[in-house]
Amino acid sequence: MADYERVRAVAYLDVENSSRYRRIMHFCYTQNLSVRAALYRDELLEGVRAQGLTDYTDEQLEADLNYLVANGNLTRRQEMNQARSIEEFKNKHFRYQITAASIAIEHLMAHLPQEDAESGDLNAHLFERLLKLLTPLATLHEVDLADQWQQVMGLFEELQQGAALYVNYLTSVQMDQMLQTREFLGYKAEFVHYLQVFIRKMQQSAAEIQETIRSLPSSMLEEVAAELLRQKTTQPSFEAADEADLAASVHNQWQALHRWFFDTGSRPSEYHNLIQQTTSALDRITRVIQSLTANLQQQRSRAKDYRQLVQWFLEIAEGPDVEAEKLQAANQLAAAFLSFDKTLHIQAPKADAQGTMTDLWTLKLSPTQLTSKSRANRRRVAVKPFKRDRAASAAVAKQYREEQAAYKALWIRYLDDGKLRLSDHASLPRAMRRDLLRYISQALMALAENRVILATENPGAYTLIRRNFLDLRRLCLENLGLELIQHPDFYKLEKLMARPRGFMTVNGLTQPMDFVFMTAILTYTETLGADQPFLLSEMVTALNEIMARAVDWTQFAQRRSLVRVLNVMTQLNLLTRLDGELAGYESSGLEVLLMATTYSTYFLAREVDDLGGFPDWHAAVANRTELTTRQQVLQELLFTPGLCRTPETVPLFTYMRNQAASLHQFLAQYTEFAFELTKNVAMLTLSERRAGFGQLPGGRNIDDLLMVMGHKLRASAWEPDEFGQIRLTRAQWVAMVGEQTAINHDWLAKSDRERSVKEMSELLLAQALSAGMVRTTETAVIITPLFGRLDGTYGAKETSNE
Repeated sequence: MADYERVRAVAYLDVENSSRYRRIMHFCYTQNLSVRAALYRDELLEGVRAQGLTDYTDEQLEADLNYLVANGNLTRRQEMNQARSIEEFKNKHFRYQITAASIAIEHLMAHLPQEDAESGDLNAHLFERLLKLLTPLATLHEVDLADQWQQVMGLFEELQQGAALYVNYLTSVQMDQMLQTREFLGYKAEFVHYLQVFIRKMQQSAAEIQETIRSLPSSMLEEVAAELLRQKTTQPSFEAADEADLAASVHNQWQALHRWFFDTGSRPSEYHNLIQQTTSALDRITRVIQSLTANLQQQRSRAKDYRQLVQWFLEIAEGPDVEAEKLQAANQLAAAFLSFDKTLHIQAPKADAQGTMTDLWTLKLSPTQLTSKSRANRRRVAVKPFKRDRAASAAVAKQYREEQAAYKALWIRYLDDGKLRLSDHASLPRAMRRDLLRYISQALMALAENRVILATENPGAYTLIRRNFLDLRRLCLENLGLELIQHPDFYKLEKLMARPRGFMTVNGLTQPMDFVFMTAILTYTETLGADQPFLLSEMVTALNEIMARAVDWTQFAQRRSLVRVLNVMTQLNLLTRLDGELAGYESSGLEVLLMATTYSTYFLAREVDDLGGFPDWHAAVANRTELTTRQQVLQELLFTPGLCRTPETVPLFTYMRNQAASLHQFLAQYTEFAFELTKNVAMLTLSERRAGFGQLPGGRNIDDLLMVMGHKLRASAWEPDEFGQIRLTRAQWVAMVGEQTAINHDWLAKSDRERSVKEMSELLLAQALSAGMVRTTETAVIITPLFGRLDGTYGAKETSNE
């Protein structure tokens, strides 16, 4: 049905201040034809004054712009991306752009041929045709020269109008909306190809056009003006031809053509702007295509799912449990949907199990000799001279060079033009196969031990993964059931566990409310989008609404928690601090300018979708795609300290016993761990400490005390049940901690010696819970057989010099 309501877009043509409005619209229209779609206020003020209103004020301009924006003649947008300081952000820079309807109105007012304002097409052949018309100008004279000149200017006008509509289309809101639709994928290839061909043809023709314009003689303009004047005087007309006006018109046309293709001292050429706009659009479209094809869910905001996570974290933070148990639950919830940092494995001498049905509690282990954290008990070693055997060093170096030369020669025999094509060789030497597998295993371990591999932060691992991406992606999908995300700036393995552990935390978050703040901040940044600056004060105001409660930010504890979370998010490359200091905000409320990164949009796992449809997060995890038995086993082995046999995991242990040889081979090829399988527990262990791996025991007294308690449990009279579990009351747990703390009191660091038995028992219980070595009920502490792999003792005090 036709709309016969009032058209406000044409109201500026016949109102009290229409002379001012029409000057503004005419200037915007002419600038739009020159491929300058968006204009600043100072440019508009200068443009209106240049049209005769020399006393036009800035206050009048402000009122007129507000009127035209309200009527839909102009669109106003604030430039946010360039803000790099708080002052720039607060001093808002607006740009004004004429709307498509107003372009059509101005076309009508100027008696121009009708144009399809909805079209964004600009044929690159216009440049080729313009070049063909410009080239003969240097050799033509009189009538032919004037006719050719008019053809050139006619085509140039067509080029200007087409370029204006083209740029208006590329920068329109409709274009941005179209890019966010899934339907765009249907013709993305054709659109990108069009832009690429357009840029290439335009650049090729424009370079020749510039050369042709430079080669044309300056006297040509006078000859053109004289011939046009002669033709004008020979035509019957009541208006006399003005020689000066005609010469000025020819000169202005030539200057417009020159300015369109050549930069000036203060302004880039319109051709340069056209190239820049097209390249920018191509980059933007390419990023959108990559995002859509890599993850169709990324085309929508994840704010709704983050809001649900905020509520689940709030339920944990405000629950009745003690703080340590709340933190464990928050860690597990974060690991279920946000992935996690490092894995955790036991570092201990290799255990010599006689078979897969050996009971770990009865297995003879070599206790780890622990060292004291107390300065008083540290070994003091006297400095001894070092004598260098130059002959032996030279012999070792010579042998090493010979081995490397032989190994290099081996690779050269199999390389073709610097590349190794496996399809060309039926087999490879063992040394080469070992190295090829080592590259993949190093890349796999880098993905497992890092939340994300950023090209800027870890270029070595990034390059290693990029070179082996196809093999790694297949390896992770087939054997782990996990997706490897590829992005130009990073690689990320979506480490989502069906049974997340407490140690799978976001490093740096120490309180349950920290997780609430982090997910609330991510909700806010999702509404803004990546690479959009925002003020911390504005974000804090929004957090109250997101968290559905009023938070008293004047409390130091709240502000300190917020600053801690922001620092962690900055370290995780989720946020970038552009200006201001977070420490200043913590103490005095100074302003800070922040920006979300592209990686932040990938922080929530892509498999997560519509969390609001589940009663709790456990149901959401249970709804995921079911893994195969092999995938479940390898996930548990690679990412956790170990897998214990329970009624639920009996099928997994049956599989491991049947496929023990296959698992041994796979893990030996692609990891640096030793696979151990006993009756009630399966695990991967490290025989020595390795940098970059999460290891137990770590460097803290709590870890050493766990080792000592493991030694005590192995020698105790407590009988494990059929699943290798030892059940203690909470009182028995506290008593055992108190006993071992008292026995090893002198070996502990000062801070731990000053703790009460209750504090030490809670700390040890939290550490054991996070690693899966114990489970708890209201009255009991259930020791899992995984605890039996810990075995350590303190030796005799060694305080004398050697």
